Amino acid sequence: GWALTGQAADVDISAMAIYALAPHRNQPAISQALDRAVNTLSQIQASNGGWQSWGLANSQSISQVIVALTSLNIDPLTDSRFVVNGNNPITALLSYFVQEGGFRHTPNGSVNAMATEQASMALVAYQRFVNGHAALFDMSDANEEGELVVPGTNQARLSWWLPQESILPSAGTTFNAILQTDNFPEGDYRLFNGVIDIPQELS
Repeated sequence: GWALTGQAADVDISAMAIYALAPHRNQPAISQALDRAVNTLSQIQASNGGWQSWGLANSQSISQVIVALTSLNIDPLTDSRFVVNGNNPITALLSYFVQEGGFRHTPNGSVNAMATEQASMALVAYQRFVNGHAALFDMSDANEEGELVVPGTNQARLSWWLPQESILPSAGTTFNAILQTDNFPEGDYRLFNGVIDIPQELS
């Protein structure tokens, strides 16, 4: 793993280093270091499925590990290396959730802004993992998309998706936007009338 100071592996720093290096794991030396770091995170995991940093059990450490594992395509819910006494990082993180909204920093604390931010980040990372999307900080599958529910209809919906790779930074580029309609009653419609904002660095 990686240390913040000294020679002892720190869970947060190790997790951050893992997802920073994950895009380069095809390099043998980096792959070996990542394997060792993942094994270390498994070894220092607590019996409740979470982790401690500086001797304190906290939700942020769990969040960082979830982001790290999903960046390596490791399922934090089911991978046997991270299931302890029936607990895993996902259930451990959710144990910090406060019903009124938000996450605690410590098991008995109140809602904490940083804990909530990092827990949200981790849950999005896991959602992207289970849906087969790119890792949290991998923007290779970014696209422009949206959905409109048409008022006064039986939940008629118009969805659109614009693949990012189809947009080229050159004048005169043409591309296809994908439109999908659901539950539209029969009739004639102008389905789409939109404006595309061009970034300032493009002419």
